[in-house]
Amino acid sequence: MSTQAYDEKNQLDYDEYTRKLNDALNEISKNTKLKATINEVARLSGIGRNTVRDRGFPKKRLKEIKEERKKKALEEKKQKQTELEIITEERDKLAKEVVHWFSEFVKAKKDRDSFERQLQRSIDNASYYKREFNKQKETIKALEAKNEQLKDLLRDLK
Repeated sequence: MSTQAYDEKNQLDYDEYTRKLNDALNEISKNTKLKATINEVARLSGIGRNTVRDRGFPKKRLKEIKEERKKKALEEKKQKQTELEIITEERDKLAKEVVHWFSEFVKAKKDRDSFERQLQRSIDNASYYKREFNKQKETIKALEAKNEQLKDLLRDLK
């Protein structure tokens, strides 16, 4: 065979391995459960670790994948912190509102108690003045009766 045939075969093998490596790297970048290591690329592609290591671009791509995962993890952590801050802020607002409405309730209860005492005093005062009014009415009746007696006496004397 000629060297050209070997070169073509080598080029076809090289292209096939490159495709397998790219497929394996794409799979690793999509699936976070897969480790971003040369061993994992070798396992998924069916190519030896040394071959993967010698190619160079898989190492670079694995480094990029690791950096992307770190960045994504940091973003998720920040998002969770942001969500936690929002939830904490809402909780604090609700706690303040509960305190406000409890204070309003206590104030309303004090006002109600005060109004009830005032009402009871007014009822007691009304009863007292009603009794006094009836006493004065009786006194007036008694005085009118005496006045009539005196008038009768005066008429009889004339």
